[in-house]
Amino acid sequence: MRQILTISLDPKLKEKIEKSSKKFNVSKSELVKKAVEKYIAVQEFNDIREILILMLKKQVYSQMMMFIKKFHENNIGYKCNHISFYYSRIS
Repeated sequence: MRQILTISLDPKLKEKIEKSSKKFNVSKSELVKKAVEKYIAVQEFNDIREILILMLKKQVYSQMMMFIKKFHENNIGYKCNHISFYYSRIS
């Protein structure tokens, strides 16, 4: 069941909607509905993308720290300032 939503637009945007609905041969309602659907889909995609990027960064960071720890454990007699510095920051 469809519901009505009343929105406020500035005159320039209203004019663009009217011209575009004629150009694309769709109702103003359909044009605005599709635009809102697309906007929401893009925002949801960006939210998922940000979560995946954070998960990937966390995974890469975790793997890097495991490598540094193993390297440090296997090279106890070998002093490497860079590795010691990074390892001491996470310990």
